[in-house]
Amino acid sequence: MDILEFAMDKEKEAETLYRELARKAPHEGFRNILLSLADQEAQHHDLVKALRASDPAGPPPQSNILLDATSMFQSMAQEVVEFNFGQDEIALYETARDLEEKERDMYLDKARVAATEHERQLLLRLADEEDRHRRLLDNVVDFLGRPRQWLENAEWTHLEPY
Repeated sequence: MDILEFAMDKEKEAETLYRELARKAPHEGFRNILLSLADQEAQHHDLVKALRASDPAGPPPQSNILLDATSMFQSMAQEVVEFNFGQDEIALYETARDLEEKERDMYLDKARVAATEHERQLLLRLADEEDRHRRLLDNVVDFLGRPRQWLENAEWTHLEPY
C-alpha cells in the first residue's frame, strides 16, 4: 500500500469516527463541530485520491474550523445549559485528538520524502489541517472535563489560528 492509499484510508477512518461521535453528541454545537470535522476529512480523502490519480487538485483550502468553533463556544457560554460528560465520552474525544496528532505526524514524515513538490505541498497542508483539528479537539477535551469553568474563564483567542 502506497502512502497516498494509506492516507486515503486514514482520512476515511477519521470521517467515520467523527460521524459516529456526532451521532452521540449531547449538544447541537458539538454535533456541528464533529460533522464539520467529518466533512473536512472527506475533502482530504478526495484531494489525496485526485493526487493519486495524477489529477493535481491543488492544496486543500485552509479551513475556518477554529473560528467556527470559537463562535460555537461563545454561543454555548450564553446559554444556560447543564453539561454532564462521562469519562467514556471524554475518552472518545481524546482518542480522536490522538488520531489527529498521529495523522499530522504521518503527513509531516511523508512530506519529507515526497516524490514531487506538489505531493510535498499537499502533505504539508494536510498536516496543518490535522493540527488544526487536534487543537480544536484538545479544547473540546478541556471543555468536557470542566465545562462551566472553561466557558467562564476561556480566552477565546486560543482557538484562533496563529
